[in-house]
Amino acid sequence: PINVTAVDNAIIDKIVISLYNSTNDLVNSSTSAFIGSNSSSHYINFTGHADGVYTFNATVNDTAGNSNSTSSRSIRIDTTKPLVDFESATTATGNFSRTWIFANITASDTNGSGLSTITVRLYNATALINTTVSSSSPVTLNYTGLTDGRYFLNATANDTVNHVNNTTTRSI
Repeated sequence: PINVTAVDNAIIDKIVISLYNSTNDLVNSSTSAFIGSNSSSHYINFTGHADGVYTFNATVNDTAGNSNSTSSRSIRIDTTKPLVDFESATTATGNFSRTWIFANITASDTNGSGLSTITVRLYNATALINTTVSSSSPVTLNYTGLTDGRYFLNATANDTVNHVNNTTTRSI
């Protein structure tokens, strides 16, 4: 929501709040009804816009023909979870006769606020045995010296506004 308050020595005619997309195209605006006093507020909640960066400002006009505008302010709309996935070289679900598990995880948040972290976890049958956190993609890990038994591998990605997404958990 955007809330603008204006005060003028003359009578305020109207307050206009404008919303622009990242290419500076006007995508929405709201104009108050005739105000008729020297102090007023105008409130609007623009909704239904796609993820991205937007700027907004407000302009006030008085009945003497004067106008004044606020500086532009930027906001980012991010409703999208980051993408996270195992790459093909990652050890698949299944039974293997070896003492290692390889993991290659990629994550991205190209339409959102940006990737914050990727967390990769390896569990054995009873406990968490390794957690690796990275702020960049890809994350490549080779767990070696593992004893015989069942292991579980998964990864989680979160973006800078804390949207979270997970891989499936692989049972190895």
